[in-house]
Amino acid sequence: MKPFLHQKLTYSLLLEIASGAWRERRRFLSNREICKRWAVANVTATRSLKALKEMGLLQPVDRSGYLLDTDAQERALLDLHRHPSVWLPPRQGWSQRSLSMLNRAAKERAFAVILEHPGTLLKMVNDMPLLPPGSGLSCVKGFFQAAAEQKIAVHFYTDNGTAQSHSLIGNALQKAKPAAVAVFRRTHYYPTSSLAKAQLAANIPVIAAFGDCEAGRLLSIDFNQVGIGYRGMKMLLKHGHRRIWFPLPQGRFHHVEARLQGIRYAMAEADQPVELLTDELPFKAPLPASLRRRLVQPERRPTAIFATDRAMIQTLLPHLEQLDIHIPKTLSLLMCAGTCLVDDNGTEAVDTLFLDFEEVGRRAFANLHAFLQGRAIRRRAFVRISYQRRGTLVRPAASAQSPLG
Repeated sequence: MKPFLHQKLTYSLLLEIASGAWRERRRFLSNREICKRWAVANVTATRSLKALKEMGLLQPVDRSGYLLDTDAQERALLDLHRHPSVWLPPRQGWSQRSLSMLNRAAKERAFAVILEHPGTLLKMVNDMPLLPPGSGLSCVKGFFQAAAEQKIAVHFYTDNGTAQSHSLIGNALQKAKPAAVAVFRRTHYYPTSSLAKAQLAANIPVIAAFGDCEAGRLLSIDFNQVGIGYRGMKMLLKHGHRRIWFPLPQGRFHHVEARLQGIRYAMAEADQPVELLTDELPFKAPLPASLRRRLVQPERRPTAIFATDRAMIQTLLPHLEQLDIHIPKTLSLLMCAGTCLVDDNGTEAVDTLFLDFEEVGRRAFANLHAFLQGRAIRRRAFVRISYQRRGTLVRPAASAQSPLG
């Protein structure tokens, strides 16, 4: 379908925001300025600004137009990454009649949570799933807490990925007829599961954490994976690092690829050459000889490591100690994780871009609840990250700043 003029204009405005030309919490283009620059009618400019507001990029200010919201550039980068040619506003596919019917029916019905978790079923304690310590699956806990505040019951199922599990849960959902369903998994990308498709076919809204929202009417909630890579790389560049190692896990994961894309966006904006190392880091195995040689040579060694998860750092640190490489004296370290790495004294020890998985669960519930009440929500919602400074990100020595080695 050929995009409408206001959709093309929205895409152009996204490019403006993604370019970094507009600072956060500062005034954005007005209707009149947009009409003059793009030669469009006032109604077209209004529709595009409204679309950007619904995407969470702009905040209206009384009689003063719009301000650019916090993290707007990162979120705009993500939208352009997911829709690189023409951005089209997502459609829910739910009529107002369907929404009102769902709202009436949902008043006496519980929600359902499906936890895609390989292995044995998780135990329930006080009507709450008992999750492994430090697990990113604590988003389920956030969902239960938010549901309890609204006095809404939640049916809980764990799916270990087998055909038997799918059949049992499918039959249970068919009998329970929940008002809405949330599907939680780890931050690896998966297509829409057959369980979710069956609920959508029954006109039951489904939201997936870290999943595929591009098929059908599935809602999704995630971290801004492109924005994570972009923000982390900008922080490293700001501290003067120009030879940076982004160790890759074994296997191809959607969230890692998206973060790598954000890193490359930041590198493209750098005012000096940047060398990015993307050696694969084997899990619980010796470092490759070529990587060991690079790490022990000061003129070739990276000045900083940007790690994509906690387990990767736990794997890497013993190898660095064996090579007499110390954090942050020899190497700066920035980590992205849902739980902080602690030292022997129990103190948080690594600079971390913190992922709040409980907030993912709370937001998933809030979006489903709002949807059933007929309120407009974003088809793809994102949870913001925070930065926790612990002193492992510092400026490199002057002799190690050149990216040429």
